[in-house]
This record gives sequence, structure tokens and C-alpha cells, in this order.
Amino acid sequence: MTLRDLAAEMRVGRSQLSVYLGGSVPRADFVEALVRATVAESLRERRQAEVALLLFQAQHPPRPAARTAPAKPELPAPRPAGDEPRSDPYTGPEQRLRETWPKAAEWDALAAGAHRARPNARGEAVPPYVQRDVDVELRRRVTAAAEHGGLVLVVGESTAGKTRALYQALRAALPHYRVLAPAKGAVLLPTVESACRSTECVLWLDDLDAYLGPDGLTPTLLGHLTHARVPVLATIRTQQYEAFRSPLLMPGGREDHISTHRTVATGAQILRQLDFLRLHRLWSEEELERAQASDDPRIVDALRHHGPHGIAEYLAAGPALLDEWEAAAHGGGHPSGALLVSLAVDLRRAGRNACPDKVLRRLHRERLAVADPLIRPEPVEEAWRWATQVRYGATSMLLPTMDPTSWNVFDYLVDHTRTRIAPDVWQAALECSTNEERFRVGYSAFFRGVPQVAKEALAPLAEEAHSDAANLLGVLLLEERRPEEAQALWRRAADAGHPGAAHNLGGILHFEGHGDEARHYWRMAAAAGVSDSAFHLGTLLMNDEQEEEGEAFWRQAAGAGHIDAAHALASHAHRTGRLDEARVYWRQAADGGSLESAFTLGTMLKAEGRPEEAEIYLRRAADAHHADAANILGALLCRSGRNDEAMAYYRQAADTSHTPASYNLACLLRSSGHLAEAEPYFRQAADAGHREAAYSLGNELTTLGRTDEAETYLRRAAHAGHTSAAYNLANLLFRAGRHDEAERYYRDASEAGHIEAANNLGVLLLETGRPEEAEAHWVRHIDPSDPDIPLNLASHLMASGRREEAEALLRRTADLGHLRAVTRLGGLMEATGRFEDAVDLWRRAADSGDPEAAYVLGNVLRTKGRKAQAETYYRIAAKSGLKEPLTNLAGLLIERGRHEEAEKHLRLAIDAGDTTFAPSNLALLLRRTGREEEAQHYFRMAAEGLAGKPRGDGTAQ
Repeated sequence: MTLRDLAAEMRVGRSQLSVYLGGSVPRADFVEALVRATVAESLRERRQAEVALLLFQAQHPPRPAARTAPAKPELPAPRPAGDEPRSDPYTGPEQRLRETWPKAAEWDALAAGAHRARPNARGEAVPPYVQRDVDVELRRRVTAAAEHGGLVLVVGESTAGKTRALYQALRAALPHYRVLAPAKGAVLLPTVESACRSTECVLWLDDLDAYLGPDGLTPTLLGHLTHARVPVLATIRTQQYEAFRSPLLMPGGREDHISTHRTVATGAQILRQLDFLRLHRLWSEEELERAQASDDPRIVDALRHHGPHGIAEYLAAGPALLDEWEAAAHGGGHPSGALLVSLAVDLRRAGRNACPDKVLRRLHRERLAVADPLIRPEPVEEAWRWATQVRYGATSMLLPTMDPTSWNVFDYLVDHTRTRIAPDVWQAALECSTNEERFRVGYSAFFRGVPQVAKEALAPLAEEAHSDAANLLGVLLLEERRPEEAQALWRRAADAGHPGAAHNLGGILHFEGHGDEARHYWRMAAAAGVSDSAFHLGTLLMNDEQEEEGEAFWRQAAGAGHIDAAHALASHAHRTGRLDEARVYWRQAADGGSLESAFTLGTMLKAEGRPEEAEIYLRRAADAHHADAANILGALLCRSGRNDEAMAYYRQAADTSHTPASYNLACLLRSSGHLAEAEPYFRQAADAGHREAAYSLGNELTTLGRTDEAETYLRRAAHAGHTSAAYNLANLLFRAGRHDEAERYYRDASEAGHIEAANNLGVLLLETGRPEEAEAHWVRHIDPSDPDIPLNLASHLMASGRREEAEALLRRTADLGHLRAVTRLGGLMEATGRFEDAVDLWRRAADSGDPEAAYVLGNVLRTKGRKAQAETYYRIAAKSGLKEPLTNLAGLLIERGRHEEAEKHLRLAIDAGDTTFAPSNLALLLRRTGREEEAQHYFRMAAEGLAGKPRGDGTAQ
């Protein structure tokens, strides 16, 4: 439209029009004329423009004919918080019409949509209200919506009590507000007009899914209502909510870039952006306790007999009607009536809001014509009476509607039906549908996995430029691997302004490598509020190192509740050092259901020393079978001594082949004494490449004497760079006489800094006849922190006759605080005739806690006849658990006549591994005290031990 045409249509001069379009504030009549003149040809665009006009008129009542200079339009002042309603500027027929709307305090719960219950003695069909756990928050949100505008949504299963709870919240928070409750499926524009013109009214939309769509509640209409501060209160059943809100994953590997909302209708954008309240079907313990305070016999009965059902569910007779219907269909006496209800249920599930009487009768007649005559169906009119009969004074299976030619069906039966919908029902649903109803049928077929029906329903609509249908049909075509046709449909719908189609088109274009064009359509969708597009666009920009703009799109998506965007923002903030911000977004994503965010946040909190908070998030992820979280949570629980619980989480993760969890579980089982159960988990982790598991398993197998298997796992760990595994493998090979192989692994470990390997390599070199090489090696690897090499080197020097060098080396080592060096130096002193000096050194080491020195000193004092002092040092040495001091202490006690105490220490020595001297001494002691049978047992043990004792002890550590 040209400026001339626009001016002519508005009946104003072009110069005046130019001034206003250039930025000057127009008069109200100019704005009205502008809206009327520029209304779009498209029916939906025209309606949106009309709503904008209605909103403007509601905020700017007509003024007197005599006008002064144009005044700047003003928004309505905030509503007062008090209970008194404001005066309404409108009078006449419109005012009288609004006065017919009921006030919330006087409105009936059944009119609001609450289910009937069995009437009481006074005929009341609505029982007393029992406070629900969500009530406080629900009433707060209703009050906030009255002050600022907005939609309050309660989600729950059929007969969970959601309508009643919202109704009670309305009565409590806004008792003087008038309630505008349009008929389900009605065009909402006239309703919005009335609401925008009114003061202190609420728009009530029970079963919100019946009002979503191009002619229903759109984001634009909701925006107008919010701006006019008209609260919108709505309920929706869980099944419908999930269908509207859940994202659809495309086939063919396009999941990351192409998704749409299951409803793909414009109304779905509303649900994606709402913070709803969920009301659970099953009552909490607190709610049941509050119900127990009621004296209403219906509630008392429900508390006694509700079983696995919710209280509200039982009161509404849902389970009873479902049982009666199922029984009737299986020989319960009303097969024809049950069939009638089944057909109505399936028509509802096929997308019909109501079931036309003639369609229902035709389907019923056709089904009965081919039914098995053995079922003996009752007459048709009797079937109708049975299906429409009110039960328990609460409800019937088939329900009348405002249209006398249509029927509805009790929604509890719809929600609890999972059978396949027959082709004749789909066909009937299509044949009796208007265009918008046809879209609902197509969507239902799509959602239920009947693509042929969906395409038949959607294709004619798409040809008529029905953008929602075109978008959904594109999804179906893509699933059939027809991307070119899908693109064409999406492009046409996107260019017509459909955000879902723009999002999907952007996804497939990106997948095919058309990055710039993909960005264009994702920007279009993101601008319309599609959070998935904002997230993907932000990801692309981040990958292109356009971080500032990319982060802005991530923030937009996260602000709309997109959990992947919140997780991405958290990760980016963490990488850039903004830890507080990272926590905020990880928490948002975790609270929104992101297991990865819950795991990451829990791990972060654990590292920061906040185990209680960490446990909350780790447990949330672990309980949803996140294996990494289960493993980390197991470690956290272990640290707090909750080993049984830790073991359960480790096992949960290990059973999914989580390698670290398998290793941790094996370690915990071993420490708990369950070595046999630990072995398969060690093996599982080791076979998956976990070198610590291979090392641990090798050690356990060595202990069990399964040296061939032990060698395999120790070798595997050693080759993976595990130094201690190389050392233990070398020991195993050394004991097996495979000195060349042992030397190789000793050298590997020694060069890696393993001091015990360096010591044992010297022993091997010495035993294989290379003393000079052994000495040079030991000298090169002396470590001040460890006495083993100096002690072995000193022994070598003594054996070579170089006592002065040996003494000097021992003194240097002793001066570093190594008590064993002090003990060995004492031995050298004794060997060279300096007995008193030796005793002083041994006493010094023994008094400092060295068991070897205490043992040697005990022997020396015993030979000198100083038995009391010898006993003292034997006891010091015996505390180490070594068998030799235990055996010698027992022998000394026998000499001193303390047989009971001696027997105790002999048994301890046997437990410590003495299989010769302690058993023989214990046998003699037992014989002396008359216990011959037990004595014979220990004589045999001593004989066997003596027979198996090696000729000499190895010197390897």
C-alpha cells in the first residue's frame, strides 16, 4: 500500500501521515484509523490487528467531540491491591453483558469444570475442599497474575484435582473478580475483546489444549491479555501437556539441529515458556493427614478404600467407571454399550473434541454388523441408556455437550486407554472434521504413529497455506527420507512467519552445509521465541568464535527454560573463570532435568568441599542411571562411612560396564573382606584397560598363588607404565628364577624412581655374581629418605672385609634418623668387640620404637641373664606383630613359669606365620598341661613346617 493509498483510506492528509509515521505521537483516532487501514488480508493476521485495535480502544475510551492538541496515550495505572473493585468506564448493553459473568466468590465448582462426586445426603455433588500441598504457591501466582497479567497453568492427570485446586485459589485470591469462561473450541477473539474492555475479570480455560490453535489462545493474544492485566487461569491434563511440549527428534542423525514441538501449532509456544505447577494424582502423606480431619463421609470412605488411586480420583468415580467399562466389554452384560463408549473414546483420542451423534451411531451400527453373534449385544437403545447413565451420582461414561447433536466422553477413560485406534475411526474422524479439527486429527495421527492418516489429514490443509499443517507434514516427509519436499513446505511456512517451520528449515539447511541460510532462518525463529533455534544459533556463533553474540543467544534460550542452553552457558562461564555464574546456570539446567548438569554441578561442589550439596545433585543424576554420577557419589559416600550405600551405587554403574566404578567396587569389596566377589570386578576393569585394576588383580592373584594369571595382569599394567606393577612383576620373576626378565623390569622401575626396585636390582646383581655392578648401582641410587640400599650396601662392604667403609655408611644413615641403621651399626659394634657401645645403640633404637633393635636387645639381655629387662624389650618388639619376638617372648615366659601368658603369645606367633618353633613349643606346653590331643595337632604342624622350610632366606625386599 502506497502512502497516497494509506492516506486516502485513513482520510487524512499525506503531510499529516508523514509527520506521524516519522515519530510524532499520534491522536487516538489516528491510531485507530491506521490499524484499520493496514489490516492484513490473511484472516489470522486481520484478527491479530483487530485485537491490537481492541486493546488500544480499551485503554483509550472515546473522547468528547471538541478536541485540544493531541495527547500522548497512557497505559492503565497499576491495579490496587485491595479487595474493592474499580469502577468500570463502560455502560449500556456491554456493561449489562459483563454483569452476567459470575463473580469468583459466587461461581460454582461444577461450572468451573470440577468433576462431580457422589452426592451426600443433602444432594451436594462437590465435597469439602482438602488443602493440597501446592495451594500456597498457586494462590501466590494467581495474585501475581492479577497484578501484572500472565497465565497460571496447573498440570495433572485426569481427576487429580487440578480444576478444583485452581478454582479454590481463584476464590481465595480474587473473590470479587468476574469469571469469563468461553466454551471449549470457541474462537477466542470476541472473548479477548470483552476481557480487554473489562476491569477485574479473569479468563478461565479449563482443559487448555481445547483452546490452543490459530483461532484460540496464541502468544499474541496472551500478550494482549497480559498487557491489559487480565489473568488467564488454565488447566491441562498431563498427557496433553507432554504431547504439546515435548520436542520431536528427527531420524537420520539430525537430532542436534532439527526439532519441532509435537503440537507444532502456534499455541505450543505458550506451553514451552510457562513455569507450570504440577498436581499429583496420588496424595502426599501431609495431604492425607489433612483429609483425615474431614468429617465428610465421602472423604472418610475415600481414605479407607482408595487403594492405589488418588483421593480425588476415587471421589470422581474414575476407577469404578473404568472397571465397569472394561468388565462390560468382556462379557459383563453390556457389550454393545461398552462398544459405544470405546468408539467415543477413540474418536476423542483421534483428535475430535466432541463426537457427532450420527457418526457415533453409524460406527456403532457398522461394528455390530460384523461382530461375533456369540457376544449377544443388548439392543441399541439399551446400550445408549447404559453408556449415558449417571453412576454414583457423579458422572456418566458418555456426557452431553452444549451441542445436542454431539457427545463427549469422561476424560478419565480417555487417559487410561492405550489400545490401537482402528482405521474406520480415523476415517470417520476425518470425514466429519472442519479444517481446524482436521489438523487436530492429523496431529493426533502423527503423535500416535499413524503417518498415512496424518498425511491424508494434513496435505489438503498444507495446500491451502495452513502453516501448522505444512510444518507438521514436512516432519512426516523428512521421516520418509523426502528432504526436498520437506524443505519446500517448511520454506513456504517459514516465509509466511511460522517459527517452527523456520527452526526446522534452519536445521536441515545446516545439516546440508548451507550455514548462512540456516542462520537466517534460525534468527527468524529465535526472534519469534523458539528457544531451540536460539540455542543452535548460539552454538554456531560460538563455534565461529563470535562469543559475545553466541552467548547472547544462549542467554535468550536459557531465559526461556532451555536446559541445554543453560548447560552450555555454565560450561562457557566455567571455562572463562566465572565460577559463580557457572553454578547458577548449571543449577538451572539441573533443576530443569539435565542429568549432565546435575553431575557436573555435584562434582564441582564436591571438589569445593561442599559434600552435602554435592550429594543432592549427584544422587539426582545417579538415580536416573547416570553412571559417572553413580561412581562419584559412591566415592563421596565412602568418605562418610556409608559403605553399603556406596557399594550399591558403584554396582549400579559397574553393571553398565563403567570401568572406574568396577575398579572402585572391587577395592571396596576387597577392603570389606569379600575378595572372591571383588575379583570379577577387578578383572572387568583390567580387561577394559584400567591399569590400577590390572595391578591390583595381579597382586591379589599373587597372594592366592595363581602366579601365571598374576604375571599376565602385572605385565599388562607394567606395559601401561605402572611402576609398582613392574616392580612386583620383577619380584615374581625373580622368585621363579627368571633373572634376566626380572632384571629388565627392575631396571624399568628403578629408572622411574622406584627405590625398592633399585634396591632389589642390586640384590639380583649380587646374587648373579656381579658384585661390582651391584655396588656401583647401589651407590648411584642411595636415597637419604630410605635406608634399604645403605643397609644392603653396608652388608656387602662387611662381607668384603671393608668394615670401616661399612661403619661410616651406617653412621651416616643412622645420623639421618633411620633406626634400622642404628640397629645394624650396633651389630657391627658387637662383631668388632665393642659390646657396650652396641648395647647403647640398640637401646637407643629400641627406646625409639625400632622392633628389630628391641628384639636384638632382648636376646642379648636374655643371654646375660637379665630376664626382666629382656622381657620388656621382647614386648616392644612383639607389638610389631613379628613372629620371632612373639616366639622368644613366649619362651622367656615359660622359663619364668607364666604358662598361660606364654600360650597366648605362642598362638599369636603361629598366627603371624611361625610354623616350626612356636607350634613345637606350644605342643610341649600343652602336653605338660595334659592336653595331649591338641598337643599332637601342633606337633604335626611343626613337623610339616620344618619339612617345608627353605634352606636359606632370600634377601630381596
